[in-house]
Amino acid sequence: MPSISETQSMKLYVPGEWRCAKCDFRLTKNFLSASTGTVHADTSTPEKCPNCDVPMWRVSWEEDCRDAWHFLEREMVRTRQLEKQLHDEGIQPDPPYEGYR
Repeated sequence: MPSISETQSMKLYVPGEWRCAKCDFRLTKNFLSASTGTVHADTSTPEKCPNCDVPMWRVSWEEDCRDAWHFLEREMVRTRQLEKQLHDEGIQPDPPYEGYR
């Protein structure tokens, strides 16, 4: 079993996720099996980026989580701006989604 320092220095990658270092294109590779109805990640190295013909890089879990966090932050700012515009125009936005009950 790896030590804590070894674990912290290891990169853990998202299976089947690849990114172009040049244009930021993101590729998700999966196998779809019609006979068994299963889906699993294809971890084989992709050819090259379809946009700029450079090698693709693996995506780490840390990078994937940071990207998701930045996306959510941007969308929250955007949502608040739109709600403010609606409020300024006298339109009451729908209440926040409460989830399935």
